[in-house]
Amino acid sequence: MIKRTFKAIGMLLIFGVSLASLYIVNLFFMKPASIDHFLGKEFLIGLADSPESMTYIGIFDQFNWITKHNSNLSIPNPDDLQADIRDARKTLKMLNKYKLTLFIDKVFYFSELLNDFFLCVRWR
Repeated sequence: MIKRTFKAIGMLLIFGVSLASLYIVNLFFMKPASIDHFLGKEFLIGLADSPESMTYIGIFDQFNWITKHNSNLSIPNPDDLQADIRDARKTLKMLNKYKLTLFIDKVFYFSELLNDFFLCVRWR
């Protein structure tokens, strides 16, 4: 009975690790299914590239002994500028793969909700 339980736990663990690895591969090497996941990944990569932004956010300060971000400055040079331009083009290319018509309707609806909210607040 115990052997069967450990076998089931092991199979669930293998399934979970394989599912997580598929998600990571999809996120970093292919077009993610959700634009939210893509934008979150881009935010975290941009955050990790800049020591100033890591300090500004403040959540990495307790891990300074690993990241050493408090002792670094990001002083740009021409090579960094070219790398940033390449990254921006790659990001734009990936964003153009998403159908933005689906998001435009949602943004319009959300802006209407905000407009109604501010109208109600103004008249109080």
